[in-house]
Amino acid sequence: MMKSCETIKHFNQHRQIEEFTPDWLPEGNITIGITAGASCPNNLIEETIRRLFELKMIPLEDAFPVEAIGLSKQ
Repeated sequence: MMKSCETIKHFNQHRQIEEFTPDWLPEGNITIGITAGASCPNNLIEETIRRLFELKMIPLEDAFPVEAIGLSKQ
């Protein structure tokens, strides 16, 4: 769970526990890779991408064509 830019709660597969990691999302321009298995629903991937943009305070319409994100032109 991406609680904020300062803290993320995630499952550590090596230790087999949920843990919090501080300072996980650096400031400035970054590159993030997202992977998902075939059984992962597309909406979960989309929610993750939307949350990252929200945390970085980037409006979706600045990053994607309006048609791609389902927003109507106003």
